[in-house]
Amino acid sequence: QAEGCVVVHSIDQALEVAAGSDEVMVIGGEKLYQQVLDRADRLYLTLVKSDVEGDTWFPEFDLTQWREVQREAHSRDDKNEFDYEFVLLERV
Repeated sequence: QAEGCVVVHSIDQALEVAAGSDEVMVIGGEKLYQQVLDRADRLYLTLVKSDVEGDTWFPEFDLTQWREVQREAHSRDDKNEFDYEFVLLERV
C-alpha cells in the first residue's frame, strides 16, 4: 500500500472515505464506470476521433439527462495520433 492511500473494497466504502470532498473522480475501467454512472453529476469525457478496435467501452448513457457545459477540441500532433476533444457534461 502506498503512503497516503486508503484501500477500500466497495463503491459505498470509497464514497464514505471521500465524504466531504469537493469532487470525487472515478478513473475506470468499464465495470467500475457501470457501478457509479447513476451516481455521477458530472462527466469528464475524452472523445478520440477515430474508429479503433477494442473490447472495453464507457457504458452507454442517456444524453438527454446531461447538458454540455464545455468542449475543447485538439488536433493530432507529435504526441497524439488522432484528433480528440475534452467534453464536460453535467446532469440536468
